[in-house]
Amino acid sequence: MDEYSEKGMPMTQHALDQLFGELVEGGAETTSSSMLTMILALAKNPWVQEKAKKQLDEVCGSGRMPIWADFGKLPYINSIVKEGMRWRPAVATGLPRRTATDDWYEGMYIPKGSTVFLPTWAVHHTETEGYDNPFIFNPDRYIDHHKLANDYAGTNNFAHHYGYGAGRRMCPGIHLAERNQWRIVSKLIWAFEIKEAVDPKTGKAIPLDPEDYASGLLHCPNPYKVIFKPRSQAHIATIIREMEQSTKDLAPFE
Repeated sequence: MDEYSEKGMPMTQHALDQLFGELVEGGAETTSSSMLTMILALAKNPWVQEKAKKQLDEVCGSGRMPIWADFGKLPYINSIVKEGMRWRPAVATGLPRRTATDDWYEGMYIPKGSTVFLPTWAVHHTETEGYDNPFIFNPDRYIDHHKLANDYAGTNNFAHHYGYGAGRRMCPGIHLAERNQWRIVSKLIWAFEIKEAVDPKTGKAIPLDPEDYASGLLHCPNPYKVIFKPRSQAHIATIIREMEQSTKDLAPFE
């Protein structure tokens, strides 16, 4: 706050509180939307779960859940997270920017003060941008992208995805968001078999519609049903044990 005041832009305590509230809200909404997309994609593509489970079983077995220290040993989880953000980006158009000067782009004149968007969805679904079969959910396309998004952000080859935007003002949550998604996805796949729900009358699976998304700034799937089936009794026992330990660890903060 002192730094802003010295620059002639004083920030009140209320404004600061508002800023941090917006950061929390923005991070929560985008992460939850991305997780709903991940779950939908996993239920539609059981082969992806099976491929990830092989790595998880080799590294963690059934006696413990994956932790962040396992990141380097579980590259396919990282691929799943990146593909989910490419396939159905939480913010389909990015946030608006305003041009500071007159500019030209591929023969098109863009006057100073123009509002421009990064068309994230369009870029992610264009084969000439390097995405083969872009409408297919396929984490294998990221097999060679072992690092986190923030590690690629400052490079000339930032084409792995633009879910966090691009340029100097890309999402400041880039460091936290992908780590959180990795933790969630790894634990879900480790613990459960995620399947399409079953119609009780016909006994057949209720097909999920990967196009059934709510329109708006946030790109989130409309409500859908899936089944979370624990993988084994050993996995259930581990979940209960780790939940009890977490409850004890967090008790002092309640």
